[in-house]
Amino acid sequence: MAIVITVFGHPAEEVCLISGCGAKVKSQDTARETATTLQNLFGGRVVVRYIDVTEPALRPTLQYLLDEARQRKLPWPLVAIDSEIVLAGVATPDAILRKLNSHLAETAGATKAGPGD
Repeated sequence: MAIVITVFGHPAEEVCLISGCGAKVKSQDTARETATTLQNLFGGRVVVRYIDVTEPALRPTLQYLLDEARQRKLPWPLVAIDSEIVLAGVATPDAILRKLNSHLAETAGATKAGPGD
């Protein structure tokens, strides 16, 4: 079974920065880059998906997430690994890879793989 990484983006409220250069990048673009990076490292063991929380059709399903983010004052984007929010306000491939490696180590005793360790 694949590990699912979900990037929840709120385009009107997020600012993603590429580490070191200060360039603004949308979390949807970063999710695509992250998917490519992780597929190269882990193959089909990891699936990355992007969800725009402002999509009207998704609003009823995601209202709990919107309410929790607002209540906890979490910055967008939010990143979840297997339904658990692990990052807020950052969605760079390196940050996600570090969290994924931690998740793998905790859940399966797996060794770290790839850059960003």
